[in-house]
Amino acid sequence: MSTSLDTFRLQAKRYRRHLKDTWASVLDTCNSFSQEEDIWPNQCNHVRNSLLKLGNPLQSFYELLDTDRLPAEAIPFRYALVIPLHHIDDLVDELILLITAFRAVCRASSRDAMVRRREIQRKLGELEQGIEGILQNVDIMLIQVLTQEKSTQPLTFGVEEMDTESEPQPIA
Repeated sequence: MSTSLDTFRLQAKRYRRHLKDTWASVLDTCNSFSQEEDIWPNQCNHVRNSLLKLGNPLQSFYELLDTDRLPAEAIPFRYALVIPLHHIDDLVDELILLITAFRAVCRASSRDAMVRRREIQRKLGELEQGIEGILQNVDIMLIQVLTQEKSTQPLTFGVEEMDTESEPQPIA
């Protein structure tokens, strides 16, 4: 059974807010990789754990976009979110592996540590762009679904409210 359109919109807005808030938290913890300062193993653990938290809002969106429950009006816009969500999910997995490997060499001033750190920075930038894209796609989908819903609703006028015989009255 599909979700009502109103329920879908409310859930999509809630999940968008959850993703945005979780991403803000992740971004806060990931700042250590963008600075020139040394990174400690406990910082790597903190970043890895915050990346794991992104799984909750991503999973919520996957469930919301399940075609069995998706309102018919939202189905045409599903893939604009599912594909980027899948890409972000893969990026998070890659970053977790990279950060776990970097943790072992983060205290060394080696070329290996520098290369791994740059790769993490690159992937974090890609993740940021992907999250921003998903947030924009959710906004676009909500606007399109709302527009589509309004365009399919017939215009109705109450005949009892329309008085075609009388002259228009001036506004006082």
